[in-house]
Amino acid sequence: MLMVAVQSSNVARIGHEGTTLRVEFRDGKLYEWADISYDLYLALLNAPSKGTFVARHLANGRLARMHEVSADQFALQTYDPDSCCGKHLHKAMSAGKLATAESWECPECGCTWKPKQVGDIRHWSPVPLIAVF
Repeated sequence: MLMVAVQSSNVARIGHEGTTLRVEFRDGKLYEWADISYDLYLALLNAPSKGTFVARHLANGRLARMHEVSADQFALQTYDPDSCCGKHLHKAMSAGKLATAESWECPECGCTWKPKQVGDIRHWSPVPLIAVF
């Protein structure tokens, strides 16, 4: 499963595949929930407070479905969320097209992304554009 790094004081990364949602907290714990819609995943990604969203909408009433997962089940690729490229990049990663790629270009906007190896994880970030005036 691909994990997206998020801005949060409590949550480090979030991933969704099929109907499974995985949340990695800053303390290193990973949790999964079953039967989570893509819309709920997007709502979590866009929530102003990821930790509060998890507490209110996932932990409440879904504890029976929540379980901690081990780090060896964790994604080997992550990326920074982006409104245009994120969906396309996630699709390319899920299809296995970026496992050894040196760069990737968004088919919608043409933005170039490059991976950086961080431990066992390839983290994809957009290449900054520099304008000279």
